[in-house]
Amino acid sequence: MIEPAATGDEAGPTIEFEAERVSFEALYADQFLPMVRLATLMCGRVEVARDIVQDAFVRLHVKWAGVDQPQAYLRRSVVNGCRSRARWERLRRGRVSSNVPTTQQQPEELNDVLALLSARQRAAIVLRFYEQRNEAEIAELIGCRPGTVGSLISRGLATMKHHLDAPGAGRSAPTDGSEPRHGS
Repeated sequence: MIEPAATGDEAGPTIEFEAERVSFEALYADQFLPMVRLATLMCGRVEVARDIVQDAFVRLHVKWAGVDQPQAYLRRSVVNGCRSRARWERLRRGRVSSNVPTTQQQPEELNDVLALLSARQRAAIVLRFYEQRNEAEIAELIGCRPGTVGSLISRGLATMKHHLDAPGAGRSAPTDGSEPRHGS
């Protein structure tokens, strides 16, 4: 960090402020891949995640001069973009969207189980365990009260555990009352 000038001139604080303000290009270079990872965990598909992140950067670029905290604005845009995409897919298909495997890689078990959660549960879990955000930050990012975040995470983890413990992991548990098998 650049230290303020020792004399009483006005250049010191301005230089310090400019040193803290990152350029759009630097933010893009630093945050593109982490935002794609975040969006991929939230929506389940890399191609869709890249589109969402690109759109978020475009929105940020348009408003760049008026945004005080560009990294926070970007993260919020990515989270909102993922939630909007999930709503759109749910309306289009009439149900919660599922992971579609790409030709480049098979979906991981975690992505399969995350896809079973509601958009809000998925966002809360990803923000808590991948981004290591606290409840207040998560509440602000997904637009709910902080008390709701704990419930979203708890229910989401219970759903994930249920599906991971179920025979054939990723499918629903038997409805005949039998216990799920563990191991092979």
